[in-house]
Amino acid sequence: MKRYLLLILMTMIFACTNNTSSKQDEGIKIKGNLLSVDGSKFEDSNLRLLFFGEEILDTSITTGSEGNFELNVNGPGLARLVFTAPYYKPNFIEIIIDENTEDLKFDVQMSPYVPDENSKQYVVIGSFNNFNFESGIMLTEESEGVYSGDVPNDSDTLKYQVLGVVNFPVPRSINGTQQDFFEADETGDYRSVIVSDKNSVKIKLDLNEYSTEEKGFNLLSENSDLRNYFLGLQDQEQVFSQMDRSIRQIFPANSPEQEQMIKDYIKTALDSYSNKIKSSSGSVKSSYGLKYLETVSYTQMIGGFDLAEKEIIKDIYSSIPSSSPLWMKATYAVLPTLGLIEDNPIESQVFKSILKDTKLDNVNLELLYFAVEYAYENKLTDFATEYYKTLVSEYPNSQQAAIAQKKYNPNRKVLPGKSIPDYELTSVDSQETYTPETFKGKYVLYDVWATWCGPCVREMPNLHKAYEQFKDKNFTIFSLSIDKRISDIDKFRKGKWKMPWQHTFMPGVWESKLTEIFEVTSVPRPILVGPDGKIISTSPQELRGEQLIRTIGRYVE
Repeated sequence: MKRYLLLILMTMIFACTNNTSSKQDEGIKIKGNLLSVDGSKFEDSNLRLLFFGEEILDTSITTGSEGNFELNVNGPGLARLVFTAPYYKPNFIEIIIDENTEDLKFDVQMSPYVPDENSKQYVVIGSFNNFNFESGIMLTEESEGVYSGDVPNDSDTLKYQVLGVVNFPVPRSINGTQQDFFEADETGDYRSVIVSDKNSVKIKLDLNEYSTEEKGFNLLSENSDLRNYFLGLQDQEQVFSQMDRSIRQIFPANSPEQEQMIKDYIKTALDSYSNKIKSSSGSVKSSYGLKYLETVSYTQMIGGFDLAEKEIIKDIYSSIPSSSPLWMKATYAVLPTLGLIEDNPIESQVFKSILKDTKLDNVNLELLYFAVEYAYENKLTDFATEYYKTLVSEYPNSQQAAIAQKKYNPNRKVLPGKSIPDYELTSVDSQETYTPETFKGKYVLYDVWATWCGPCVREMPNLHKAYEQFKDKNFTIFSLSIDKRISDIDKFRKGKWKMPWQHTFMPGVWESKLTEIFEVTSVPRPILVGPDGKIISTSPQELRGEQLIRTIGRYVE
């Protein structure tokens, strides 16, 4: 079987400092080989080189006939090499590039997809149904391990993937076993492509074409620093994935026992990272430290759990140089975790030093955006204005500046004290039309959400508690969905969460008209409005989690 390999090198290399060495000017040479599960080299392979910095470069390079690769990367910065191939799991390697980095040579052994032996249903999705998981073609069994089905085709090529082969930790759509060639998708997997102008194409799936050997992704190198850093990242991801999977099975907690189980899962992960922080050094210690900060930030987001050891956090910030390119891995976690050891994290010397010393545009850009977000949410008006002006003036064409202008521009319409914008929306449960006048005289929590939004679903217990507690006290909820289909809402409300209040829907996801009317840049987007139609609060800190009921209770008698 002829297999094609795409090596995606996502190199996050940013503006150099003024004191770069001659080695940096020449670039770091990286070379090696791509190996299949049995250790043999791939024959036909390609290499895609992406540089993310002052500009983004996207270059495809053909590798050697035996799957060997060789390239130069300029630093300083953090390079991420992401390897993908048909029949194989996408995986990556990170390389820190600074003045001490020497040329690197290593081989990469890919990890194959092994069919789920418990699966008995295989579904084809593809260009005929826009790769929709819910409307695929079920294959029927021809013989042991071989399935087939007729698939409609309205073009000269049929592109398809198969569901059911890989189900853990989540179902994935991957390439089939019948194709003329492969095409990479957006997630690191591949589509099988068949050249045919027939209206119907018979697809055959032979499970015997997939590997039966479970083997993990591996880096083969004599460079001990590179190898230890790689093994550290693998360990970190394994610990985090185990914690995340365990939490997802019982979240949100419906009892004190379940809440304690979640805390135990979190503590196990944090203890694992802190032990490695204490026993390791150099870049390995730094990477474990950043994973600790990421995990603390994650657990704050899902439930406000405060299980971090403040002394560990202090040690992390004191041991990682403020100029380290590794800060790029955890920019979103900096302010939430600094807030555990500093009264005002955006005014702290640690935050200012990272912002000043990294010399990496991407780090500075993201830190500035998170500083704006933090300052506005915590009503630190002077800091919010300062960082907002810096962000939009220094990075005017960035996505972060565009979001900030939409979300934090002083002239925006959805602000406390202003009237809720005009709208005319139709109920999903009837032909009733909703306008701001519909809710005059009541306190209303506008809830812009979607069924596919994990944080939105996690807010369901709080929304239902608030509704039950205040529904007879001049209060209601108005949920506004930006889902793809109205059927998604119907299906969701037939499950655990009935959401027995007013609903509307406008399709389009982020292109939905609702995102324009209510200046939505992320969901959930809660907006509390008073009986006079004026906005009381748009703060997630006041209108999400357990704080929601406390906030409503301050106004509703």
